[in-house]
Amino acid sequence: MKRNALAVLLAAAVTVAAPAWAKDPTVEECPSPLAAAAALRCSGVRQIAPATAHALKLAQPQALVLIDVRPAEEVETDGTATDVDFIVPWSLARLSAFVQQVRADVAARGGNERTPVALLCNAGVRAQRAAHVLQAAGFRRVWVVAGGMEGVADAHGVRHGGWKAAGLPWDAHPDAEPLLLAGAPKAKH
Repeated sequence: MKRNALAVLLAAAVTVAAPAWAKDPTVEECPSPLAAAAALRCSGVRQIAPATAHALKLAQPQALVLIDVRPAEEVETDGTATDVDFIVPWSLARLSAFVQQVRADVAARGGNERTPVALLCNAGVRAQRAAHVLQAAGFRRVWVVAGGMEGVADAHGVRHGGWKAAGLPWDAHPDAEPLLLAGAPKAKH
């Protein structure tokens, strides 16, 4: 029964233009109110709705590793989802260190490259770049939380979507330090 619940929740993740190994006929196309943002956010990386990621973490906390890829300073200033397992800051200058840290954190949760991983950033751009790198490193089930924490900004600076707009739980000013340590899952408050 738990396996079926996981399949249903992961099938609710949104996909478009995914690589051949990731195509799933039960997954819908990326619904975005902003065509430009949709083209950027959905190019080859699976999207998972914030509510779906949250529901999956509630139903089966070990079934999905949720990683915030923003720098610790940004997380401490802007907050993060209460469901985040780790913070692994994304950096173009340190790609191999990023992959090694994600691999170590996923392994600390008993997972491997086939474990579902969802990445979260401010609006989805950094998470998408990080997802491409993880896919190239062999991770098979990588998603980006659609809209990130804050949502995608339109031409007028108004944000649409994201974790906060979905009304999901988040910590306004978490202590990011424990989440930065490999193998140190976040303690729930």
